[in-house]
Amino acid sequence: MQLKIPSLRWMLLAFLAVPLVWLSGWLLFAHFAGISSTSVSELSGLLAAIGGMMGAIFTVGGLVIALVAVLSQITLEDRAKRVMEDKFNELAPDLERRADRRIAGRIAFRDAQEALQTQDWEAAEQLAHEALEQYPDLPGVRSTVALRMTDVVQVTYLSRVYNSSHRNEAFYRQIDAARQAQPLTAPPEAPKAAAIEWLQEAMSHHDDPDGRVSAAQALVYGLNEAYEKMLAAARRGIAINPARRTELRAPQQLIMLTHACRNDPDRVRRFGEVLDLRLPAAVETVRASVEQIDKGRIDGVFVDWYALDHVLPGQAVPELPVTLRIFRMREESGMLSASASIFYGGRREEQFPASDPNAVNAPPPRLPLDDLISRLADRFVMLCPTE
Repeated sequence: MQLKIPSLRWMLLAFLAVPLVWLSGWLLFAHFAGISSTSVSELSGLLAAIGGMMGAIFTVGGLVIALVAVLSQITLEDRAKRVMEDKFNELAPDLERRADRRIAGRIAFRDAQEALQTQDWEAAEQLAHEALEQYPDLPGVRSTVALRMTDVVQVTYLSRVYNSSHRNEAFYRQIDAARQAQPLTAPPEAPKAAAIEWLQEAMSHHDDPDGRVSAAQALVYGLNEAYEKMLAAARRGIAINPARRTELRAPQQLIMLTHACRNDPDRVRRFGEVLDLRLPAAVETVRASVEQIDKGRIDGVFVDWYALDHVLPGQAVPELPVTLRIFRMREESGMLSASASIFYGGRREEQFPASDPNAVNAPPPRLPLDDLISRLADRFVMLCPTE
């Protein structure tokens, strides 16, 4: 039951009218009763009596106003409570549907991650789309799918590099712990096209945690020979997190990125500026790497370098980098000499300098260290040591 509270204005008028009516009635009574106003002993006494009655009236009026205010507050709170209850009852079904959809979205995302671990790409993509349909704002779905696919693309590529250069032990040392879970069991056809799509999807939704998606996008664009896109993605990732520059300098990332350079030394040099890294590597850098390796040994020490073979206009760019294994020896005179084994993609191997086919049981020819390195630098675009 709702109380009907009179307005404050009418209550004030009523409190003012009461003493006026009382005074008027008293004067009329005195007039008809023949009481003279002078019979009153003192005018101040009359006024005091009137003032006392007025004070009593206003005291009672104040209490009534306070009571009215309290009742009004209770009425307003009751009304607000009913409005809130009605609104909640109206929204409750929709809120429950949203909660159910969010839960379903998180479950689908969890299942998508399990499918990514088993490399079931079709199921992973289907579940990821389902997760986003149920929960469009669920964070990390796009970047998780994109980064996982990029990891497999990278491992697949590096496994081919390993197979082309017979470097079993070094290969496993170079791949970080997260990727060692996918050694050489990656499928022959890694999901490169799907990885590009998910990377683009993640970028369009600003799902780029710590610049990782930008860096991954640069790697895949490198393999796809999209040079300008690779540069832009690398710059963006470094701008978000400068630590990405160190990550992209790593040998495994560098050979993927420079694939977009199409073995052009000028493109390689321009890309090196993005990484704040001198590319192609200087002859002095190559020599220092050969001189400093395994100082405890005298003969048979070597260092492996990644390099790009020069490509003539119109020629196809090799899919894999060249691996140069530079051997260091010390001659009886004390001079350092060197030779090299060159591993091309497709497991083709070449000795440099070449052996004399007519020589029998002759030791492999060697060149002075500086001479060999200069000739290799003229023939190849030197990138970096393999580790």
